[in-house]
Amino acid sequence: MLLGLKTKISATLLILLFIGMLLVNVVVVFFWQRSLVLAEINHTEAVVNLWYKKSVFLSSDQMSSPKSLMEVCLAIGASCKNVGFFDGEKEYSIHKGAKFDLSALLRRGHTEKKPIRQTAGQIWKMFIFGGKYLYQVLPLKSDNRDRYTIALAIDLESIYEKISEKQPLIFYYIAINAIVLATIGFFRLAKYFLRPIDKLISLSESYTNADGMIFSSYQADNEFGKLSFALNSMLGRINEDKHKLQKNVQSLEQANKQLVDSQKKMVHVEKMAAVGKLSAGLAHEVGNPIGIVQGYLELLENDDLTVEERRQFSGRAVKELERVNKMVRQLLDFSRTSSEDNAFVSVGQVCKDAGVVLKSQKVSSGIEFTIDIYDGEDTAGIGYDNLYQVLLNCSFNAIDAIQERGIGFAGQISIFSSLSESNSILPYIEIQIIDNGIGIPEKDLTSVFDPFFTTKDVGKGTGLGLSISYGIIEAAGGNMEIESVYGNGTKVMISLPLVHLSEESKIAKQLIAHG
Repeated sequence: MLLGLKTKISATLLILLFIGMLLVNVVVVFFWQRSLVLAEINHTEAVVNLWYKKSVFLSSDQMSSPKSLMEVCLAIGASCKNVGFFDGEKEYSIHKGAKFDLSALLRRGHTEKKPIRQTAGQIWKMFIFGGKYLYQVLPLKSDNRDRYTIALAIDLESIYEKISEKQPLIFYYIAINAIVLATIGFFRLAKYFLRPIDKLISLSESYTNADGMIFSSYQADNEFGKLSFALNSMLGRINEDKHKLQKNVQSLEQANKQLVDSQKKMVHVEKMAAVGKLSAGLAHEVGNPIGIVQGYLELLENDDLTVEERRQFSGRAVKELERVNKMVRQLLDFSRTSSEDNAFVSVGQVCKDAGVVLKSQKVSSGIEFTIDIYDGEDTAGIGYDNLYQVLLNCSFNAIDAIQERGIGFAGQISIFSSLSESNSILPYIEIQIIDNGIGIPEKDLTSVFDPFFTTKDVGKGTGLGLSISYGIIEAAGGNMEIESVYGNGTKVMISLPLVHLSEESKIAKQLIAHG
């Protein structure tokens, strides 16, 4: 329903009509006031002219006598406050005083020889505004007499009072007219606007998909008829778009199904490719030691071998088997890398511990280590052993890269930890391991995390260290990246999400750290 709209329209019409009629009242009062003032002016002039004609046989002294001037004022009425007379030499006045002093006006009128009218003071009442006093100067002249000038001070307040007395009646008239006109206007608007809108709303609320063009039932040769036609056209376009959308949804569902099937096939293909790559690497890495072991076993079948030779061949075969065993263990570690449940560790503490171990290694002689650890809260959700293994793997790779520079090269390895400046919502701690070793060729950067990928000589690396490290960091919710320029060193960047520990967890962490 349009109850709220009807109320607003009624109130608006009433207010506008009331304001409009008040403005009309202001205009009417203005002209009414003007006409009354002009009537007063004409009345004053008529009284003066009549008095002057009656005084035509009187002398100047008789005309300017208080009695004669008082006759003029009495003839004008109660609004007359003062009358002045000037015979060219001397001024006469009924009332002396500054409030109604007519001296200047008399002399001005005698000089200018023309009527003068001016108002003084201001009066403000409801819809009434204007001068409070009217000063009127009239030159008096005839063929057989000297030139005289008469001035009058008229109080206009009595005129304004007449208008004010009628204002309450005018207000009642305005209010009744506004109500009547607003009522008539409302019913006319309701007939031509509100009822058609009501009908269109009812049709819209009762619309269902099966109704078709429901607005065609509304027939009117006006703007609402055009609106109903436009609504019918809009419904038609909406129905067409709806059918198109349904077809598009069906097409998208089919395409999505095909995409899911294709994705499954691609995942299967990638799995098979990964298995093939892993199998090829495993066959290559395991095949060589097994072939060597087989060769030693065949040699041990010779009867002419000495005891020392048999001991050497057996020992070498055992080393090759240990190499295969180590490779299998690393492969198992790679397949089950995950973050320890409820594990937490201070990243800085692990970096310090790893630095101490690295500095004590024989292979680290001649290499300068720099450890710079973030001194704030750096607890990450990762096991101590897992992070320790990652740092050692990366650091030993850095040592190998420095040794490839040759004997006597001044190697440098830096381990930094700091808060990440990432825009991520979660705070991260970042570890950087930077070396000045030989670096990694650009063509190999995309393969450094692949299982069994290595640039080291056969027997010096299995190619599983970085793969295992990457899996550990990823399982902890972090990220691991490598930047390198061949001949200019390598930088390993590890990001781990920080965790907020309760006071109990912090105490447990300190107890674990102290054994």
